[in-house]
Amino acid sequence: MINTDDKLRCTQGNHFYSEGEIYKVGRIVNNKYFQILTDNDADHWYATLDDRGIYVSFDSNLGLAENERAYFEKSMSYKLKASSLLNYSKALKSIQNLKRST
Repeated sequence: MINTDDKLRCTQGNHFYSEGEIYKVGRIVNNKYFQILTDNDADHWYATLDDRGIYVSFDSNLGLAENERAYFEKSMSYKLKASSLLNYSKALKSIQNLKRST
């Protein structure tokens, strides 16, 4: 499921998106189509979510081939940070409990 403000990492770049960079999801159209903002967050392209993954296709009027799609994956960095924070919090509580019992 994709939500507004989710972070997506570009796994295959093109003229508009750079591989390895993180981009933000803009407005959600429906469960298959949504905006991926460009570098300055002021512009966007529409992305598709289907069995091929998350990707942006470009109109042939732009002179780009069909294989010029940009592919993305949901960025896990924020989930990992939250998980690390939770683990740190649990460890801190354990240390505090040990100090109280001694």
